Amino acid sequence: MDWKENRILPHSSHAKYLSEFIGTFFLVFTVGCNVHTGGIGAAISIGSILAVMVYSLGSVSGAHLNPAVTLAIGLSGRGKISAKDLLCYMVSQICGGLVGALTYFTIFNDAFLLSPLFNYSVADTVVVEMLYSMALCYVVLNVATTENAKQGNVPNDFFGIAIGLTVTSAAITIGPISGCSLNPAVSIGSFAAAAMADHVLSTGMCFVYIFTPCFGAALATLFFYLVQGGLTDRFEYGLGPMYASPRTVVMRNRRATLTSGRNLRKGSVYEIPKEQEKHTLQIGIKWDVPDDSQADIDVTCTKFNKDGRLQEAVYFAYSGGNLSSREKNRQDSIVQHMGDNETGSGRGLFRSLMPKKDDKDNERIEIRQLARLRELEPSSQYLFFTLHVFSARDTFAKLKHLRIRIMDATDSTEICRFDKEEMPDSGSNAFILGVLYHKGGNWLFEVIDEVKSIKKPSYEHGTYRDLQPELEAIVKAIEASELELVQP
Repeated sequence: MDWKENRILPHSSHAKYLSEFIGTFFLVFTVGCNVHTGGIGAAISIGSILAVMVYSLGSVSGAHLNPAVTLAIGLSGRGKISAKDLLCYMVSQICGGLVGALTYFTIFNDAFLLSPLFNYSVADTVVVEMLYSMALCYVVLNVATTENAKQGNVPNDFFGIAIGLTVTSAAITIGPISGCSLNPAVSIGSFAAAAMADHVLSTGMCFVYIFTPCFGAALATLFFYLVQGGLTDRFEYGLGPMYASPRTVVMRNRRATLTSGRNLRKGSVYEIPKEQEKHTLQIGIKWDVPDDSQADIDVTCTKFNKDGRLQEAVYFAYSGGNLSSREKNRQDSIVQHMGDNETGSGRGLFRSLMPKKDDKDNERIEIRQLARLRELEPSSQYLFFTLHVFSARDTFAKLKHLRIRIMDATDSTEICRFDKEEMPDSGSNAFILGVLYHKGGNWLFEVIDEVKSIKKPSYEHGTYRDLQPELEAIVKAIEASELELVQP
């Protein structure tokens, strides 16, 4: 099986924004055409175009196609969308709605004006628009954003149909009352087209149809939070009932905490959630050195099999691994050295709006699905992350604020992290940060936190090979131990 045929790479931000623009354009254009032609199947047509756009664009941007939906996903937390993407999604959707409205205005040379129908009042309109906007956002949150493998709805094949049928039901139910917008992009497009058609606009009506769906989104988020474990730190807002309290792992004749928290200590063991084994993970390493330091510090990911035999090393000189089969095309490698790149902060929507102090990773290693690694490289069961000073005269004495963290690149959230503020002034020039390994059917990350001194002549520096005996010993110790997960 060729990895190139199966790899999953995240789409760029520009692709996501364009996806939202295109999907919203077709949605608004379909709404306008149905209203102007008076089609008997308007509700089915609008729900269907939404469903097919969600199916076709969901893998790119999530296919929100509605600022109220984007707002609900942002407010729900869980790191589903960054503050930047939230704003850019909304702008893209509004632009798509405006172009869609301009298109149907050009065809029909007319526009419809959203307002209460028949003898219904503005208050009636506010109530029904808010309730069905809430229903739409609540359905999206539950069928398209949940990840709890046991209690959630992901993965599933019905999300597009569920979302589309929600809009169809709403159009049939409240269309004769309010016109059924449920979408600020639809409303803004409608009012823009109406202005071009010289209709008299009411500021109050503009406010109702643009902002009422947002209130519905807030209500949907509140009920989602209450239902999905927000008050108990379970289900979508925790690690579920199996992880409600910390467990311990009995290993190497010692007991180390298998923590349910994300901030790790030396000896901590963290179990990678099953659903994230199918996501692209990034192991980011950060450190600070004084401005006058000339130290050349580099990260290496070293692979071992369960017998303690070195498989290959991934580092700056061999970003896809140093096996001869990888030299021509590093993309063949599931584990890759990504160099000096900044990854997501994993701070969540509201915290991401606050100032942060230099959250950039100096280097990172990317793992394009642990599940794929098990399938295509079954012998690579231990992945060690080490730090080396590649300057003969320098040591770790001046290095501070060391951090290693595992990020989920699929949604830019932080899975776990280990921070070390000070390094010992012992002349050490190599450091074993941690190891990611597969044992007992689980992928576990353990913090090692050991400094080493590699003795070399003044004109040489150490490499990962100098740590090979220590890493082999760790592998054999783990393999010789009985892995038992128990409640403390």
